[in-house]
Amino acid sequence: MAIKNFIFDIDGTLIDTYDVYMPTLFEVLADYGYHYTPEEEEHYSKEVFGIPGWESLEYIGNIKKDQMQEILDAWDEAAEVKQQDAKVIDGVPEMLEELSNRPGVQLGIVTSKVRDEYENYFHQMFDIAKYFSFAVTASETVKHKPFGDPIVKAMEDSGSKPEESIYVGDTVNDMKAAIDAGTHFAGAIYDSAMPERIKDSEFLLKKPQDLLKVK
Repeated sequence: MAIKNFIFDIDGTLIDTYDVYMPTLFEVLADYGYHYTPEEEEHYSKEVFGIPGWESLEYIGNIKKDQMQEILDAWDEAAEVKQQDAKVIDGVPEMLEELSNRPGVQLGIVTSKVRDEYENYFHQMFDIAKYFSFAVTASETVKHKPFGDPIVKAMEDSGSKPEESIYVGDTVNDMKAAIDAGTHFAGAIYDSAMPERIKDSEFLLKKPQDLLKVK
């Protein structure tokens, strides 16, 4: 097996953003009259982290449809204030640097962020964005993770075959998407909110540098 195409999720895989997005979501929901116990907040946070915002609200349920876009806008605005607190996960820059220096290897992104958020946030704020030659966001496909469509598009855009590609992510939806796309998967348990859900990954990453063993 020769892996030439490394495709990455962002949140929980490259940067630590769990505390940026999840507490903020429930603060906003409370402002709109939706209240949850600490146990419910923890459960929902772990289930929806890393999927598109609209799908997160639909999963939580019992939220009025005519309020969803307003809630999403308020969530984006509140999270933007905290985004400066997001940090690149230790070891990620060094891992990306080494992978990028391998002959014939290309690095890309598949994320549940929309294109504007990717360009104006991740691409602008994080120096590691320089390592990625292509990106597929939630704006480019109709179906999102856990469907494989975004990863399939990433492989098509990069001219890569499933057998020479690998998707790196930290959630069960990432793993399901890779399986659906027919490609390899590496489970990043080093910053996963629910590592037990991806313990059966084809490759298990206890630290970012473990990905360097995949060749």
